Amino acid sequence: MPIHPYDRSHLLSLKNPLFVQDLERYFLGSYESDAAIGDVTEEALVTPNKEVSGVVVAKQSGVFCGGPLIKWFFSHIYEDVRVQVNFEESADFKKGDIILELKGPASGILRTERAFLNVLQRLCGISTLTDQYRIAASPVPVAATRKTLYGLLDIYAVAMGGGLTHRLNLGDAPLFKENHLNLLQNDLGELMAVLPHLPEDVPFVTVEIETIEQYEDLLKRLPASYRVPFFVMFDNFKASELGNLLSKTNMARPDYLFYEASGGITLESIQDYAQTGVDVISVGAITHSVLPVDLSLMVS
Repeated sequence: MPIHPYDRSHLLSLKNPLFVQDLERYFLGSYESDAAIGDVTEEALVTPNKEVSGVVVAKQSGVFCGGPLIKWFFSHIYEDVRVQVNFEESADFKKGDIILELKGPASGILRTERAFLNVLQRLCGISTLTDQYRIAASPVPVAATRKTLYGLLDIYAVAMGGGLTHRLNLGDAPLFKENHLNLLQNDLGELMAVLPHLPEDVPFVTVEIETIEQYEDLLKRLPASYRVPFFVMFDNFKASELGNLLSKTNMARPDYLFYEASGGITLESIQDYAQTGVDVISVGAITHSVLPVDLSLMVS
């Protein structure tokens, strides 16, 4: 089965300097902010370097995400803390499961507790919610947006939940939205004139459409062929409206053209959009409105 154009998950690894930069920015940065002037509670202990054990217990069910990132974090902050991850990425866990086991100096575990739990809970929350949207939208795939808190870490969690990454950052692929079109006085002819000058290595092109008239105008201007996938993102269309529109034009579209639904799509409405004829549904809620999975660290 061919890889979907919006699947950029192969770039979300420790081999990619941009991904590591976000680990440093958001993961290490959160710890450094929290421990900037030390830990007065931990420092008051008589034996802060006492060897202790800790377990991270799930207080609700979910889809696991973040094991390699937790290991990376401790390898950069406290090498003496040994981490055992009990679940593979994307694996289901249930309430009461022990997610992680930690062994090492008390200071290393207590001082990092909030920073690593914050990240782990959010990533598991994103992967869990993405999985729910993925199931509800089946067989149409669900994709991330850039409405993130932890940048590429959030998008990594979407991928672990079975979603597509979409573009990873502003430089990854062009997405011409309302404000960009405003700069061109909404002249789609001007936009089409820009396309030949895009970098050769862009993986896809996306254009946001807000009205039926815009879409009809765009269809008239599309070339017979194009070198990369071209996505028409229908923003804030009603499912019924979009279904009626695509039923009239889907059969005649060129092979390089893909359809995307976006804007205010919920778990309750996503199957309606999946039946409209679109190829992908992008959902901001899986990162901007996610609740963290409840996890607890217990040290002994």
